[in-house]
Amino acid sequence: MIDEVMSVIKTLVLKEREVQTVDGGWYFMRILPYRSIHDVINGAIITFTDITGQKKREKDHDEIRMYLENVPATVSEPFMILDKDLRILSSNDRFFAMFKVTRKRQSIG
Repeated sequence: MIDEVMSVIKTLVLKEREVQTVDGGWYFMRILPYRSIHDVINGAIITFTDITGQKKREKDHDEIRMYLENVPATVSEPFMILDKDLRILSSNDRFFAMFKVTRKRQSIG
């Protein structure tokens, strides 16, 4: 982190990144140059914003999405999920075999 602080002081370009603590917490770290009232760079300001909840929601969302993407493969009957514009979001091999269509087709209609 020292190198990042020195880089910000030298280049005056802020740095931002996500960091994880040893206990599994997540923080958004921002390093900004500190400008004194005399308009002189006199150090750096480092802020940490707790994003642990957001990271957990992202992980949960990814796990749910992966689960739902695998559902069609487990169904033995032809199965297809369409969006509101009738675009195929997901389908299983049984659907394509029964209706003799290919995966390249994006919509029905």
